[in-house]
Amino acid sequence: MTNKKPLQYGCYYHIYNRGNNRENLFVERRNYPYFLKLYAHHIQPVAETYAYCLLPNHFHFAIRTYTEAEQEAYWKRSQSSGDQSGSLLKSEPLSNPDDKTDPDQSDSQNGSISKIEPFSATEPLSNLDDKTESDRMASQSDDQSGPILEIGPLSNSEPLSPTFKLRPPSRAFNNMFIAYARAFNKATQRTGALFESPFGRKIVDTHPYLITLIAYIHRNPQKHGIVTDFREWLWSSYHAMLSSKPTKVQRDEVLTWYHNRSQFIKTHLQEVDEQFIASLIVDDWD
Repeated sequence: MTNKKPLQYGCYYHIYNRGNNRENLFVERRNYPYFLKLYAHHIQPVAETYAYCLLPNHFHFAIRTYTEAEQEAYWKRSQSSGDQSGSLLKSEPLSNPDDKTDPDQSDSQNGSISKIEPFSATEPLSNLDDKTESDRMASQSDDQSGPILEIGPLSNSEPLSPTFKLRPPSRAFNNMFIAYARAFNKATQRTGALFESPFGRKIVDTHPYLITLIAYIHRNPQKHGIVTDFREWLWSSYHAMLSSKPTKVQRDEVLTWYHNRSQFIKTHLQEVDEQFIASLIVDDWD
């Protein structure tokens, strides 16, 4: 992978990455909810999530990064509520083979930040004009603003920051990867880089691209032959979209884009036109 531009504020993205040297990122059932817990801790304060899928050796997310004002609004709400971003799933240790946790058993949903109005199919969502980032994630963040902040074990008693500090979204992702790799390496007694660096990101600039990408992400386990029917795979947001349980995925907004729940299901049961979104998925892997 080559150097990539840092994530911009207020933009839609396809985020993806895989294990270094094609190694598996998830080797036990409980690795999946632990990764999603870290994702919520690091990414929920800087972005909304529309879809995700975790596969044994790679993953996909469809997100929109918050604007600077939205990020501050999220921080203020967290300060007043005492919320610390919760989790997409229940709190889980990294490794326990006896785990029975199912996806999307989330904590109570945290309200919502004012959304950017739904975008049209003809209007671009962003304008990238930024510096080239470093591809050495382990020593320097994507925004090249110094060493990545090391974050210790997650805790409900972890103090909230007394002052707002803007978080570059690329750094938030890198912090998450480092936190997961550190725990994974310790649990599996391995050393060295776990993820490829830099992580993949493609800007999504039209509405048709986004709704096609979401279906592509949810169908990914079937595309790679992991299951014969993508609906059998637990570790994607597809089930959250059809559930009535609280979720931190932007379910209502996504279903609105498909017009209704029935159309969402119908679209997902059809083969995805990969040529249509080829520019967004050029790095997808077997």
